[in-house]
Amino acid sequence: MAGESYVDHKVLAQHAEDKVNVPREAAKERRRQVNHLRERLESYIDDHPDYDLVKLRASGSTAKHTAIQRRKGEGSDADVAAYVRSCDPDMPEAGLLE
Repeated sequence: MAGESYVDHKVLAQHAEDKVNVPREAAKERRRQVNHLRERLESYIDDHPDYDLVKLRASGSTAKHTAIQRRKGEGSDADVAAYVRSCDPDMPEAGLLE
């Protein structure tokens, strides 16, 4: 089959590098932004004694090191879960979001 080309490891690895994988520096910047958000949330909750911070958790593909590039080089999101509780036991959970 002369003239046929095959996708070998080298071609596949280059495609992943060029089109799929988030560049190391971009992933590092995403994690920096998530950490900055975490610090701001912790500071906000520290300044508001009517709330207790139970846990902050980075989640999603950036935290798991499985993030892929978006089309057209656009940025992507980062997922952070904040678990909080009110110091007022009579406050309904929906009130925590207001």
